[in-house]
Amino acid sequence: MLVDHIRRPAPPRSLKNAGLVLILAALVLIQGVSQAAAAVSNGSLIWSYVGDDLCVAGPYKNSDVAVVHTSFSATTGGPGETVSVSIWTSGYNRNQLTATTPAGSTIASASGDVTVRSAYLVGNATYLYLRSSFIDAGDGRGDYTPPLSPPDAPAGNGGNYHQTAVDMSQDPDCIPRPDVQLEYSGAVSSGAATVLNGRDFGDVQVDAGSVAHTFTLRSIGISSVNVSAITVTAGSGFSVSPASLGAISATGDFTVSFDPSSGGIVTAQLDIVSDAVSGPISVPLAGNGLADTTAPAAPVITAPANGAIIHDSTPTISGTAEANATVTLTIDGVPAGNATAAGGAWAFASALLADGPHRVTATATDAASNVSPASAETVFTVGQVSTTVSLAASVPTSTLGQAVLFTATLSGGVAPTGSVEFFDGATSLGSVPLSGVEASLSLSTLGVGPHSITAVYSGDTDNASSTSGIVAHSVDQIVTTLTLAASGPTSTAGESVSFTATVVGAAAPTGSVEFFDGPTSLGSVPLSGVEALLTLSTLGVGPHAISATYSGDINNAPSTGAIAHSVGQIVTTATLAVSSPSSTPGQAVTFTATVLPATASGTVTFLIDGTAQPPSAMSGGVATLTTSLLDAGSHEILARYDGDTRHAGSMTPTLAHTVIALGSVTIRQETDGMDAVFGFSSATSGLNLSVATSGGRGASAAISLAAGTYSVTGDDMSGAGFGLTGLACSDGDSIADIASRTASIVLDAGEALICTFTSVQSGEKTSRLIEDFLITRADLILANQPDVQRRIDRLNGATPSGGNPVSALMNYLPGVVQGGPLTVSTSLGAIERLAGNEASGQFDMWLEGTFALFDAGGPDGTFNTASFGADYLVTPDLLIGGFVQVDHLSQSSSLDPATISGTGWLAGPYATARLNESLYLDILAAAGTSSNLVSPYGTYEDGFDATRWLLSASLQGQWQWANWTFSPRARVSYFEETTKAYTDSLGVGIASITAGLGQIAVGPAISYRYAAAGNVVIDTGLRLEAIADILRTPTASGFGDIHARIEGTIDLSLPGGAKLGLSSALDGIGGDTGTVTSAKIKVRLPF
Repeated sequence: MLVDHIRRPAPPRSLKNAGLVLILAALVLIQGVSQAAAAVSNGSLIWSYVGDDLCVAGPYKNSDVAVVHTSFSATTGGPGETVSVSIWTSGYNRNQLTATTPAGSTIASASGDVTVRSAYLVGNATYLYLRSSFIDAGDGRGDYTPPLSPPDAPAGNGGNYHQTAVDMSQDPDCIPRPDVQLEYSGAVSSGAATVLNGRDFGDVQVDAGSVAHTFTLRSIGISSVNVSAITVTAGSGFSVSPASLGAISATGDFTVSFDPSSGGIVTAQLDIVSDAVSGPISVPLAGNGLADTTAPAAPVITAPANGAIIHDSTPTISGTAEANATVTLTIDGVPAGNATAAGGAWAFASALLADGPHRVTATATDAASNVSPASAETVFTVGQVSTTVSLAASVPTSTLGQAVLFTATLSGGVAPTGSVEFFDGATSLGSVPLSGVEASLSLSTLGVGPHSITAVYSGDTDNASSTSGIVAHSVDQIVTTLTLAASGPTSTAGESVSFTATVVGAAAPTGSVEFFDGPTSLGSVPLSGVEALLTLSTLGVGPHAISATYSGDINNAPSTGAIAHSVGQIVTTATLAVSSPSSTPGQAVTFTATVLPATASGTVTFLIDGTAQPPSAMSGGVATLTTSLLDAGSHEILARYDGDTRHAGSMTPTLAHTVIALGSVTIRQETDGMDAVFGFSSATSGLNLSVATSGGRGASAAISLAAGTYSVTGDDMSGAGFGLTGLACSDGDSIADIASRTASIVLDAGEALICTFTSVQSGEKTSRLIEDFLITRADLILANQPDVQRRIDRLNGATPSGGNPVSALMNYLPGVVQGGPLTVSTSLGAIERLAGNEASGQFDMWLEGTFALFDAGGPDGTFNTASFGADYLVTPDLLIGGFVQVDHLSQSSSLDPATISGTGWLAGPYATARLNESLYLDILAAAGTSSNLVSPYGTYEDGFDATRWLLSASLQGQWQWANWTFSPRARVSYFEETTKAYTDSLGVGIASITAGLGQIAVGPAISYRYAAAGNVVIDTGLRLEAIADILRTPTASGFGDIHARIEGTIDLSLPGGAKLGLSSALDGIGGDTGTVTSAKIKVRLPF
């Protein structure tokens, strides 16, 4: 094995590491100088690392040996004395380089490489030191005495020793880097192709195959090397594989091949590109191509054998020749084609050769176009053997569809192959391969008639074709049998009968079947499969001899079949119906007889109570009898069908009919509201009617009905505001149901029945009642607002004082009008006045109640209020406060059962201001709700709710003269209430109603005050007001009645602030709606 270390020359490597080497050298020099400072005059030592790719220390150690370059000099005692550079090891010194002092000098110096082995290391360092042959006078040591250990450097012993440490792990060869070397086996040849460090592939035969050598790349650096490209440039015939190796950490192989295409020396260059520090590798290559001039040996023909007789007219000729040579064949002196001797054997498929002898020779041509001599001539003969075919049939004749076996037998020939084709005349029946010397064909498809059958052998390469003689064969028609069947052995006239003829034993029969009734043809029907179907409904009554004849076809023979059939009369069914199960005297009644089937004709005789009526003609199977002469009572009806030539007679079941005596029904409608048209519905047409009222009454004409039960229902009139409140019939057995508005009538013969429906227009009356109620309550609320005079008195501070107001009031109660609850009013200011304080306080609470009776010429009623409030004197001229008022109104009339009542509440603020000494402005606002009950007819009661609001403002003056007080007042007030819609107990919808009443009232008032015994103050007063109403209701809006109202009052002011009041008023004076008289008792207590 020859190993080449191929790298770049040393100078580039040194230049690459020049910086590092110079730095290290400088450091070593400094170190050496410092360590030898005591012996500078006696010696010096300088060292440097050598780039030899060898590392003996550190993590990248790759060798046990490395080299360090040194330069040293020392002063000696004279010529002949020596100074050496040594490496210190434990207990042993190894001289590496020695310098001898020349004659006439006292200096010994030298330079060179020092070998460092791993065994010399202490840690990663090796120690270099100088030693001399002369005695050190300084420490008494003898010649060549080594130091005891590295720390005992002899530099301190007189300077005769110079020692330094070299850290071998810092060798640049120990720094990680990739590198590679190329290795290959074989010797370098001599001659013109020899190149230093190259590879000579020697002599290689042209086109004889390639010569390959394996090259190995070995990683010799500290880390793996990446081989990115391997190429061969220049030199035809050289190739390399693979084209790259990628990263290799140990070795990687590749192959260089040389395959010359022509003679002569060929040179090339192998280039290897990697990241090795040594750079790319280039290797010269050489080889010598040798040309081929030797002709191959003559081919040998091995088949067919010489002299052979063959029966294949396209024989395959084969033999042997030089491997991969091209063999050219000549047959009968004519070039026939080429074959390749792959692996030394060849074969050639010749074209078609005529029968007779043939001569064959062959030559071989190698890749260098060298042609061999011709082979020995081979002669063979091509020819066929004559044959004879005999033919036989399994039977001489057959029936259509019967299988017949034809067998052809071949005689003569040599191991015949191929097939035999069978013919019927000139028509091919099919080709069958030979099985041995026979071929058989089975047929069942020969048509009716004579046939001429032959067999033709096709022949093969060794055997000649041949044809048999004619074999005659005859095919007869198929014998058939016809069976005839009917859908039934008997039928009735007009009934459909199906006759089915079935041809038995036929093979796919065609043609038709003709049917006969005796000698009379009934028609011809084409076969469908093996059947023919004839359907008739025209056979007459009586026996029939039915037959059928199959006509036959080319393959099937004719045949006939017969069957007997009888036709009878049609059975009929008669039913009887009547236009009504009952009737009244003189009413026309129709009896209808229906005979099935509807094809029946003739007449029907109706029998009434056993008496035959004149016959009625039939039409479409139906006959009718109409009569109005039946007497009252029960009757039995029959209908008899007498039959016709095709239909048998029949009788209906008995039908009962009753003639009923009549009664009458009258529907009467009554209502309290506006007139309307009321509808009625019933399952009885006569009771589907309408009744129009006039003046609240209406009735239908008397409706004549047969005695029995009936039902009539009144229409739902709630949409028009009507509700049904009464329903009664004039007899004792009919039933009335108001909830369903239905009368279930039981009508007797001769009875004249009247059913009365009573409806009320509850919607209109209820709405009117509610509207009047709301306006009345608005008028009362506006007239009974919290007392404005109390608020003015609060601003004036005018209040009586002294005594107990409650006990004082109790002493006066016997004089109060009996029968009603009393109003109570009190205030915190009054409480202060009970203590003897005359002036009003800033804050006051009050309670006030009113009980009133009124008579408006219509409904009378009672009206009660209870008010509670509190106010505050913001300034002597301004009072503000709030109140809650509860009111109840109840109305009724002795002339009308209707009643209505309601309880409501209002809450809101008020303010009273003194505009000047005698003029006051009072403003009040409130809102609330009410709950109400209404009974428009006194028979049921419904509840409804409402929302309400109030605004009022008044301007009042007050002038006093002695005991007289004059108080004119102008007041504007408005009260509005809106009810919620609801459905009343009669199912009538009551719409929402909004009723508002505004009043503009202006008028004077005068009062007189005088004192009575016991510190009782009596005030009498009279107020007259002109009032203009402003209405807002569903029936009216705008200015309403303008009238006057006069009210007289008498008030008793008791000691301590209690008051008892009595008033009477007449309202509506001069108005259009009549007057209202009311009386009111009022009690006020202070808190």
